[in-house]
Parts: sequence; C-alpha cells; structure tokens
Amino acid sequence: MSGVIKSLFISAIEVSYSADDIMDVFYCQNIATISRITLIPYESISGVRNRAYIGIHEWHPTEAAYNFIKRLKNDKTEAVLSK
Repeated sequence: MSGVIKSLFISAIEVSYSADDIMDVFYCQNIATISRITLIPYESISGVRNRAYIGIHEWHPTEAAYNFIKRLKNDKTEAVLSK
C-alpha cells in the first residue's frame, strides 16, 4: 500500500499501555508494522494520559489495514483500535 499515511497521532491513550503494547495491537490485528512510537504524558481531567506519535514502517496488505486507512481518511468516522 504505497503512497499512504506514514505517521499517526493519537491524542489520548491510557498510561497503562506501553509503546510495545501499541505496536503489538497494530501488528497482531494485521494492520501495520510500526517503526517508532513516542509517548508524551499530559494531565487531563480524568488523570494522566499519553499522546502517541506513531511512525508507520509498512501497512499490511489486508482488509483490516484497508478498512482502518479508509476510516482514518474519513472525517465523519473514528478509527478505533482495541487490544
């Protein structure tokens, strides 16, 4: 899947999830292989959260990846991942 999104920003992730956890979710759900993740903690109303900057090494050639990318590109939908 060339010419697609190369990086993602996730605005709020629970601090209990590590960079390895996030990488595993993308890989195990056959969505993408991640090259790097930077987690930056911040204080929110509901406690400490992380912001995540994610570098995409490659998208997997799967329907799951295609559907995820399609949701990312649509302003009216959310692209949600769960462990």
